Amino acid sequence: MSVDVRPENPDSEISLLDILSFLSDSWKKLAAAALAGAVLGLGFWFLVASYQVSINLRNNERLGILSIKSLQATLPNLAAEILEKNQAPEGKVGQYRSMSNPEFWKKALTPVFSLTKADIKDLGAEVKDANNSILFLVIQGSGGSKESATQSADAITQFFREGGAYMAIRDLFSTQRADFLGAQARIESKVNSTLIELEYQKTRLKSLEDLGKRFPVESRSSIQAFDPKDSGAKYLPINTQIIAINTDINNNIESLSRLKDHQAQQEQIKLWLERSGELIDKSYNGLELNTQLLALEAKFRGEIKSADPKAFAFVDDLRTSLLSYEARFRWGLLQDGTPTAKKPGMLKFTAAGFIAALFLALVALLGQRVWINIKGVGAK
Repeated sequence: MSVDVRPENPDSEISLLDILSFLSDSWKKLAAAALAGAVLGLGFWFLVASYQVSINLRNNERLGILSIKSLQATLPNLAAEILEKNQAPEGKVGQYRSMSNPEFWKKALTPVFSLTKADIKDLGAEVKDANNSILFLVIQGSGGSKESATQSADAITQFFREGGAYMAIRDLFSTQRADFLGAQARIESKVNSTLIELEYQKTRLKSLEDLGKRFPVESRSSIQAFDPKDSGAKYLPINTQIIAINTDINNNIESLSRLKDHQAQQEQIKLWLERSGELIDKSYNGLELNTQLLALEAKFRGEIKSADPKAFAFVDDLRTSLLSYEARFRWGLLQDGTPTAKKPGMLKFTAAGFIAALFLALVALLGQRVWINIKGVGAK
């Protein structure tokens, strides 16, 4: 018994001769389309493909990944704020508009760690406790020419350093202002409550001293430690109670002295906030602003007429913060080497245009051949 496996419609088969016939009839069209695609790909490379310029910044002050992420999130807002106030440098409006996009910084700023993922995977337990710090920050700019791409990378680098310093200064200023407003109320409340308690303690001391005069034998009693607020303290010798209440009075006087020092520091902070706030509102250049604030801090320090070291506590902390910003953004992010420029390969674009055009032409011609066959079958 045999089974016939031949197709019902032999005309539906595509033989090798059909393929060769199709290629023989269409090779000129395919070649012309592929050549046109290659020319288009080459033209696209000349006209559209942009240069990519990379600048490496040494991370000497060891900016952490959290700081980098924070800057990537806040710098777009800063660029948008500068645009809104029409303070973008001349000719850089388009650049600032790009930098106001949060997605821009994910591509333009790339940290390079001391250990790659491959290193960690290969070394395993040996680097479990290692500090995988950021060695470099790679800034990438693009442009139609090498010069414009270099200018773009320089502008991004400058904005990153100046804007980063500005954001750090503004955060410091905001923290100082919030602390100042909260501290004023707390100190005044503490001073008032301490003064009230001190008056009660002085009244109690006078009463105990009067009792001591009435009962002089009590003064020769032994002295022992106790809590004057304890309910049984009233049964202790009067002389002991007098010593305890004097100790409390002295403690409150010392607390008042400390609170007065804090109030004096608050006056310094208030004056500082007024003067520094005027500078912060004038410029978004954090490096220049930091230099101005250091000069203001030096002037501020010279105006403090006191031999008491406590009077300099605020300006000492302030100078430490400003110097750390100077080290981090001016000297800690220096360019390493010369910028490197590259452009996607010309052959890559030409080959892509060649293949795409050849494929589309082949699909179109095959579709035309199938349509002719369908019409021929319908005519029969």
